[in-house]
Amino acid sequence: MNTPRVNSELIGNFKGKTVRIVGRVLSSMEDGTTILESSDGGQVKVKLTSTNGFQQDLYVEVIGKVESDMSIIESSTVEFGDAMDIDSYNKMVLLSLQFPDLF
Repeated sequence: MNTPRVNSELIGNFKGKTVRIVGRVLSSMEDGTTILESSDGGQVKVKLTSTNGFQQDLYVEVIGKVESDMSIIESSTVEFGDAMDIDSYNKMVLLSLQFPDLF
């Protein structure tokens, strides 16, 4: 399935759609909610279904459906570790929307 890559600024364009977002875990709550700092520096609330949370400062990619409140309901997650060039990733997000056939 081809899922668009988004950041916090772009997420509103994809309500009801499945997207992928990469960010740094800011916090994980006991209710299964995680707050990510997206590649553009904004915050996104993720409602986890596959785990209860992630280690703080871990980079993750979440694939999930965008809800009307701009949160994401996770369908899968990949952990990327604790170091990532997030600025370059954000540039790739913007390029992927400009040139979708390449991604």
